[in-house]
Amino acid sequence: MTCRAPRALRHRESIELLARIHALEPPAGAPPPLPFRRAFDEEWVAFELRLFLEPLRADTRAALEQGFRALAAHIASLPRVLCARDYQSQNLMVDGRGRLRLLDFQDAFLAPAVLDLAALLHDSYVAIDAAEQRALLARYAECAGGEVDPTQLAALVVQRKCKDFSRYRFLVYEKHDLRYAPFESRARDSVLESLAALPGELRVLAPALRRAFEELRA
Repeated sequence: MTCRAPRALRHRESIELLARIHALEPPAGAPPPLPFRRAFDEEWVAFELRLFLEPLRADTRAALEQGFRALAAHIASLPRVLCARDYQSQNLMVDGRGRLRLLDFQDAFLAPAVLDLAALLHDSYVAIDAAEQRALLARYAECAGGEVDPTQLAALVVQRKCKDFSRYRFLVYEKHDLRYAPFESRARDSVLESLAALPGELRVLAPALRRAFEELRA
C-alpha cells in the first residue's frame, strides 16, 4: 500500500472499505455474477493447503492431514459474504486523487468475512502489531455491525498463512528467490501465534503444525 498519509490511517480506510465489500449483495432480478456463484468450500480449502503438506515426512503429513480436514470442514461451515480473497497491502493502492483503490479482485468469491481480515491484519508484507490489529478489528465491528469471533479469525489465519508459507517456501527453495525469505518467516509466525485461539475442535492442529514447522526448519 503506497501513500503519503500515515499508514495507520490507510489501514483504517482499508478496514472501512472491506466492511463495504462484505455488505455487497448480488443485483436483484438478474442472474448472480460469478463471484456470488463460487464458494470457499471444503474442496477449495483443502486444495490451498495441499502444497504445505508436500515437503513433509509421511508420518508428519498423515498427522497434519487429519487436522487440515477438520479445518476445511470448519471453514466451510461458517457464514459467507462476498470476499476479495487477496485483501492485503500489495493489492491496495492510492490513486492520483488520494483515494484508496483495490486491485486484483477478479478472484472474488463467497467466503467467511474473516478470510479477508486474516489476509489484511496478518499481511506478510507489512507488519501490523497486536494493538493496531485490535483497533482495526474494533473499527470493522463498528462498520459491519457485529463483533468478529476470535476463534473464526484464528482458523482463517492458520489456513491463509499456511497457504502463503508454502508459496513463499517454494519461491525461496525451488526458485531460489531469497526476496521471499522474510515473508516466509512472517507467515509461519502468524500461524504459530494464532494456534492458541483456535476453537476446541481444531486444537489437534496445534501440535501437528508445530511439529511440521520444526521439520521444515531443519
